[in-house]
Amino acid sequence: MERILQSLINKIDKEYIDVLYGKGSYFKIHKINWLTQLKCYQITLTLYCTDLELTKEAYPDGIEYFMKDAWGLLGIEGKYVVVSSLDVKL
Repeated sequence: MERILQSLINKIDKEYIDVLYGKGSYFKIHKINWLTQLKCYQITLTLYCTDLELTKEAYPDGIEYFMKDAWGLLGIEGKYVVVSSLDVKL
């Protein structure tokens, strides 16, 4: 499921990712877990960005936009929380 979600975000939203985080930026989904106490999925990901100035404006709100879009395309019913980290791609 991680690979599918990662591919959806990086392929479908590639143009928007480039605009918001710099050309060549991408998301890496590390794992998706079910949290029994919260009854939702936890998605752990890293954003590899190429332009820190652009990223300041769109991080972390932009991640929620991309996740909402891709999660809907997966067709999974249920809530999720995102644990994200930021890394600079040189």
